[in-house]
Amino acid sequence: MRWITAAIVSVMICPALCLAQALADRIPGDAILYIGWQGTDAPGAGYDGSHLQALLDASQMRQFLSESLPKLIDHVAAQDHDAADAMRSAMDLSGLLLRHPTALYFGGMEMTGPQPMPKVALLCDAGADSATLTQQINDLLAKAGPDVPFKCTTAGTLVVVSISPMAEHPDNPLSANKDFTTAMSQVGQQPVGAFYLNGTAAWAFVDQMMQMAPPEAQQHWPKIRDALGLAGVKSIAASSGFDGKNWSSQLMIAAPQPRSGALAAMATEPLSDELMALIPQSSTVAGGGTFDLAGLVTGVLNAVGQFAPPDVNAQVQQGIAQANQMLGLDIQKDFFGAFGTQWVYYCDPTAMGNGPLGMTIVNRPKDAQQLQASMEKIEGFANAILQQQLRQAHVTVAFRQTTVNNASVHYLATPLISPAWAIKDGTWYFGLYPDVVAAAMKRQAGGPSIKENPAYQQVMKELNGPDKFQSFSFADLPKTVPLQYQALIMVSRLYGGLGDLAGMETPAMLLPPLDVLQAQTEPAGAIAWTDHAGFHAKSISPFPGAEGLAAGQSLSPATVGTVAMTTAILLPSLNRARSSANRVASMSNLRQIGTGCLMYASNNQGAFPPDLGTLVNGENLAAAVFINPSGSTKLPDMTGMSPDDIAKWVNDNSDYTYVAAGIKVADPNMALTVIAYEKSDNHGEGKNILFGDGHIEFQRLAQARQTIENTANANGGRTAGGGL
Repeated sequence: MRWITAAIVSVMICPALCLAQALADRIPGDAILYIGWQGTDAPGAGYDGSHLQALLDASQMRQFLSESLPKLIDHVAAQDHDAADAMRSAMDLSGLLLRHPTALYFGGMEMTGPQPMPKVALLCDAGADSATLTQQINDLLAKAGPDVPFKCTTAGTLVVVSISPMAEHPDNPLSANKDFTTAMSQVGQQPVGAFYLNGTAAWAFVDQMMQMAPPEAQQHWPKIRDALGLAGVKSIAASSGFDGKNWSSQLMIAAPQPRSGALAAMATEPLSDELMALIPQSSTVAGGGTFDLAGLVTGVLNAVGQFAPPDVNAQVQQGIAQANQMLGLDIQKDFFGAFGTQWVYYCDPTAMGNGPLGMTIVNRPKDAQQLQASMEKIEGFANAILQQQLRQAHVTVAFRQTTVNNASVHYLATPLISPAWAIKDGTWYFGLYPDVVAAAMKRQAGGPSIKENPAYQQVMKELNGPDKFQSFSFADLPKTVPLQYQALIMVSRLYGGLGDLAGMETPAMLLPPLDVLQAQTEPAGAIAWTDHAGFHAKSISPFPGAEGLAAGQSLSPATVGTVAMTTAILLPSLNRARSSANRVASMSNLRQIGTGCLMYASNNQGAFPPDLGTLVNGENLAAAVFINPSGSTKLPDMTGMSPDDIAKWVNDNSDYTYVAAGIKVADPNMALTVIAYEKSDNHGEGKNILFGDGHIEFQRLAQARQTIENTANANGGRTAGGGL
């Protein structure tokens, strides 16, 4: 069964780079999953004259692969002969599979034998190399041992690795399957690589496998399937290949209307013209899409409530309730729910120069006033924690405000980077510096937008998609490549230099010259949209991975250094932030306990309750109030428990020691009288203490011990075990 599992997993996680309708006529028509690759020996007519060919011809990458790596293996052989053999086998085998048309097939499980076996196969039309490839695979299988169920067979130049024998020419090949041909016709006619998933068959296969799964998994799978709306996905098809001199990728998820579950939620409205107008014409990098923060949080919480154990769900709900109480707002509704569902980002070199540090993120909130109020409350809470934590370090880290263009810009006053946000005229702006936000607000809508950018117009024309789309990305690579070239040289020299140290003698210059690289780049972009048939996506770039020449700016040495230095500065504070937040949450619990005690006393002739459990029945305090978030106590499933049972559980398990039984409100010095305190040293350096007038103090351990003992002495030595 471990081989069955390994085979299925290997099929499911095969890299997307091995995406083509190669050998589709040799694949059975019942394929649930098909991945094909035309091979580098015959990448198609589009390769000749492409940007990719020009770059490879101008670089020394082929020399690196053909000469330097074998030298590395020779170097390894001197240290570990077995490791070197494994590396040679892997290189030889992968090299043959990459050169020739190759396909991977998965058709479910064969249930007719003594035990279920996966119908999985790897096929390669190796041409003149078929005998060599067969020998290499057989050697590998022999080393794996007799338990391996896979066999390698050949039919002419076709090499097949499978568990069960496969017909050389299937009666009903995948190439004749109407569903397959229809799906692939949506994503390109002659791709270099392709991917196909028969959704209907895939969900039927999972249903079949679930019959052999544990009862709990059988119970959850239908809920997961329906919640995600998977039954509505009929097929998934994707391809990559040459489009003129460029490289293009396409994807289609066939999910016709009506849709349900998460699938229906994916069919969002196209990006609004109002939001697109906020992206300046001069932007060199831009993008946008739909992201519903409130919907995501609600979905996660619903999933936790539906699938997680009751104690986990209770802890999550308790944590949210405590956070809401500490912040004085409903995080889901007042914060996440206040954001709009559409976002855009851009980098405008005319305002902040090129690079990710000048990136601006923009959102049109559903309720701008509510979002402003919520973020200010969160800032106030964060400032209180930071002030408390950094007081003894004589360092100040805080959120501050400044006024720019009649708007309040909020920013975290830290070295190197200073994340900032502002809301102006109903639009929310975010950047890594107040300067970024100020520049974005200054421009706002009204000036020329990204739609008037000639490079953007070129990309949209080449994509040939609808005028309205749900998401997009754009990178003016001819303008960003010069800014990245030095960083690329540094990275290439890093790996080349390490190879030289290992005796590989790598080429001195791996990359093509800047003028060649720049001449072979064009603007790149992608769009995604939805129609009645399903979900579509398409991208265009000068060569595979070219988008990294824009997005890769985030990997520049300056940026890496900035992040590293900032992290080093803030890490001690961040490590203490969780403890401080828990301390505040524990104070909130004690405050509720104190309020409950005073309310009880007002109805019982001034006497405090005899124990904490009494507050559960008499003052309706939830059991979660008596759990310290810094401790290890877990809230049990209280379904079916009576109020008396819950009260007993609180008295037996509360994380707070109660010492006010018999005390009356009329007693003198209530402001100095301890009512309750944390049982254990959860905060390391001190304890939260509740006093008779309802206020709470955090005191260092030595002071806390003395304060509690003073109350005990004043009350005739009466105290409860609290573990001081």
